[in-house]
Amino acid sequence: MAVLVKEEALARALARALLVLRITHGLFLLQWGVEKFVALQSRR
Repeated sequence: MAVLVKEEALARALARALLVLRITHGLFLLQWGVEKFVALQSRR
């Protein structure tokens, strides 16, 4: 029983960590894309 509880807690923690990674990765890509767009506009 104790092992099952630890596995459930680990699964929840892993799910949270993956969610945080997805969100931060998305924000990074958004920032990078905006910077590329702004750099292209400033060259013209």
